[in-house]
Amino acid sequence: MYKKLLRPDEAARMLSVSRWTIYRWVDDGRLEGTRVGPGSLRVFAESVDELIDRNRVGEAAGSRSEPRKIPVTR
Repeated sequence: MYKKLLRPDEAARMLSVSRWTIYRWVDDGRLEGTRVGPGSLRVFAESVDELIDRNRVGEAAGSRSEPRKIPVTR
């Protein structure tokens, strides 16, 4: 089975970051990518989706369904 590959600019658009951030995130392991040809980077779409899921706000595991009550002292 083939994995879908994205160009750095496509991944950057999906994540609302710069293209250079995508290169950094692949280098530090936050995203998975591969080199195709001399110097051309491609990012695995699945790793972009996983990063989005890990950083999703709201229905994350352990999140509260009710607002947190903060005690007020006077």
